[in-house]
Amino acid sequence: AGGKRPKVYVDTYHAKSSAPVVKACLADLGWFEIDRKSTLRGRKIPDIYWNAVEFTGEFPIQNGTAINKIPGMMESAHKQNFTVLIRRMEALFPHDFTFYPETWLLPAEYPLLLEWYQQHKAAASQPWFIVKPNSGSQGSGIYMCQNPTRIECESSRQCIVQTYIKNPLLIDGFKFDFRMYVLVRRLRPLEIFVSHEGLARFCTVQYEDPSSSNREDMYMHLTNYSLNKNSEGYDHT
Repeated sequence: AGGKRPKVYVDTYHAKSSAPVVKACLADLGWFEIDRKSTLRGRKIPDIYWNAVEFTGEFPIQNGTAINKIPGMMESAHKQNFTVLIRRMEALFPHDFTFYPETWLLPAEYPLLLEWYQQHKAAASQPWFIVKPNSGSQGSGIYMCQNPTRIECESSRQCIVQTYIKNPLLIDGFKFDFRMYVLVRRLRPLEIFVSHEGLARFCTVQYEDPSSSNREDMYMHLTNYSLNKNSEGYDHT
């Protein structure tokens, strides 16, 4: 107590769009931003690498050096890879992983999708599908349809197709999602910190069951902030 605070050096060379926030936090904490040239010349190895992309290990580290992304996280964030991981967990823990909807990886599983559709299209409530680009973000490229033969199935454009959940949990009639912020400090042994605060995101148009008249209303069906901030019903709180 009362001693000097240790100097912490952070490499922000690959922070990209998060750089302004990271630099503001460094100033608030009294930490130091390190120059990448110093790192490459071996004059100073940073205590922390803050990368917007995955850390690939091409820069020097030492015992105790921290990185803000666990290797492999970017790959698992892609929708097809994430689905493969979920399927593995379903096989290991079938009673715990029942929440993931029917999902197909296109174009590889397109015949399986058509087979499933033929088996279910005569149901009283014909299923709807939601199509999501494999590496898309912020709701870009997502659309809904009832007939999978209308899905753009190009080998150069991987995507996933999922059955649309028609009876979602609502708050005041709006679809929503929430995010919990988790810090995985290490894997072996596993050490996880969960933030007491989180983030809730809401649609800006009250939910109705999907139909031909509302299937293109992404303000009703998607909770992405990047979309809903442009809606007339958006309320920033």
